[in-house]
Amino acid sequence: MPSQNRITKYLKPSEHFARSVHLERDFSDTMALDQYVVTEKINQLFGQFATAFGDGSTERAWRITGD
Repeated sequence: MPSQNRITKYLKPSEHFARSVHLERDFSDTMALDQYVVTEKINQLFGQFATAFGDGSTERAWRITGD
């Protein structure tokens, strides 16, 4: 395929979005969350955390896995 017809010539996502945030690796990195996009799923997760740590909650165990 000739290089002038490659899709990468037209679509160049920011390098910043090529990696995810890794809690252990990025905890002390103040730049790790710059331009982080908070998705609806993350909003739901934070809401569940807020509820779980609220007064009267009986939720005590969490497992976070996946992408």
